[in-house]
Amino acid sequence: MASACPKCTYFAVRCKCAEILLEAENKRLKDELKDYHNAEKFVLGDDCPTDEVHCGCVVILKKQIKDQNDQIRKLTDALALKK
Repeated sequence: MASACPKCTYFAVRCKCAEILLEAENKRLKDELKDYHNAEKFVLGDDCPTDEVHCGCVVILKKQIKDQNDQIRKLTDALALKK
C-alpha cells in the first residue's frame, strides 16, 4: 500500500513533491558543476586580465597538470608501441 507524502496530503503514487525536490537538486548540482568548469577554464587559461593576481598555488598546480599530462602522453605512447 502506498504511504502518504510527508509534504502534502497525496499518496506517494500521485505525489510530485519528491520529483520536484529531485529536479531542484539536480538543477542546483548542474549549476554548481558549471561553476566548477568555468573556474577551471579561467584558472588553467593564460588569458587572465593583467591586473589579476593569483595565489601562488596556481602556478604550481598548472605545472603539476602539465607534468601529469606529459606523463600520460608518454605512457600512452609506450602502450601504443607494445601493440
